[in-house]
Amino acid sequence: MDGNHLPIGIRIAQIKFLQGRIFRQLLKEYAGTDLNGSQINIIFVLWQEDDITISQLSQRTNLAKTTLSSMLERLEKAGLLTRRENPENRREIRVCLTQAARSLESGCTKAYEKMSGINFSGFSPEEKKSFVNGLDRLYSNLSEYSSSHRL
Repeated sequence: MDGNHLPIGIRIAQIKFLQGRIFRQLLKEYAGTDLNGSQINIIFVLWQEDDITISQLSQRTNLAKTTLSSMLERLEKAGLLTRRENPENRREIRVCLTQAARSLESGCTKAYEKMSGINFSGFSPEEKKSFVNGLDRLYSNLSEYSSSHRL
């Protein structure tokens, strides 16, 4: 490892921390919400496809079901989603957004756009595309490793 560079995992953790802090402020500014990035991630997935099972939501957010469960409870108490039994399969719990969560979409979209502008400030379109492709490959590598090692 090059002595002048941090291991990639540490750099990613630092970026995640900084981005989370900035994004939380942007969410307050543009959407008037105190939700954090992980909570918005759940809502974002449900904006794409509402009324899905907890298992599907866990897969799409990469959150463990136990972690997801406590987050869903908080979002439900905040009036942003509901959980209900599937009448055709009582063991299956489905998650649905409320109108309150849907009303956040426009402001959150503005916050995402602003965050993207901050993230890619000074990048050429080619650099941005290359960076995003690299992140996608990194994600794919980690996802494959995680699956093959049952993590």
